[in-house]
Amino acid sequence: MPEREGPAIRSYSLSDSHKPDTYRVTIKRVAQDVANQKPEVVSGFFHDRLEPGDVIEAKAPAGVFTVDPRENYRPVVLIGAGIGITPILSMLSAIVERGLERETWVFYGVRNHHEHLMQEHLERIAERHPHVHLHVCYSRPIRENGTTVGRLHHARRVGVDLLKQLLPGSYYDYYLCGPAQMMQSLYDGLLEWGVPEHRIHFEAFGPAAAKLAAPDPDSQRDCGIEVSFARSNTTVMWSRCDSPLLELAEDSGISIPFGCRAGSCGTCVTRIVSGEVSYLHDPGAPLDEGEALTCVAVPASPLVLDA
Repeated sequence: MPEREGPAIRSYSLSDSHKPDTYRVTIKRVAQDVANQKPEVVSGFFHDRLEPGDVIEAKAPAGVFTVDPRENYRPVVLIGAGIGITPILSMLSAIVERGLERETWVFYGVRNHHEHLMQEHLERIAERHPHVHLHVCYSRPIRENGTTVGRLHHARRVGVDLLKQLLPGSYYDYYLCGPAQMMQSLYDGLLEWGVPEHRIHFEAFGPAAAKLAAPDPDSQRDCGIEVSFARSNTTVMWSRCDSPLLELAEDSGISIPFGCRAGSCGTCVTRIVSGEVSYLHDPGAPLDEGEALTCVAVPASPLVLDA
């Protein structure tokens, strides 16, 4: 972006299965960067400025929020809400394009028909593949002349109560992506339903990524640890157990580049000068020895970072 000083970094999920010569992302136009309380510039740039044939600089895809298309025996439930449908589309395409008749349930939640993305694409997949069960939910459907507008299956939010009504049991692998409140509700509800934690996979962005972790009653993490940012000549006390180092840096006026804020893209990687870190959840981006992904890392001992 020529009018900006420094790069504008964003992370987007792939919305199609692996292709040898293309990657597809589906980008929602956003008016404001809520996390930083500034006008959002990247989505507008994609929508308004880029043309076919333009070249952008991008990192290779990374992360662990994926489904193995070679696996055929365990059924899956794919749940996406809003723009969270994008990685779900990628997984669904990977399953059906391999020709494996793996039982697949797709739940897609939006407010109304105005936000219903890839409608015909999803319907074609469900029509052509009997093992794919599509359920579209509108939480706030619009009615005109006494009729609900749009093609939906349920006028409600996606929730565990709906899953219990439709699924023959809980013995699935679950993949979740969407707003923080929906993610947390589904995650907690699935655990209460008896779904093992390792069968619940999710991709969350921002603070939601840290909260979607099963409580550990035996955890006695020390939340009073000194953290120094060497290049900024700043030393502060880390005292919030669920707050990653990236947030500590931001609260201290220290800038660390970031993208997904979920440990997937690797943008916030920072060198550890001394000390050790642990993680709020397993990071998806690769790390070399002596590096930390600050968006999901917390100090495990007095810590010095090269920031």
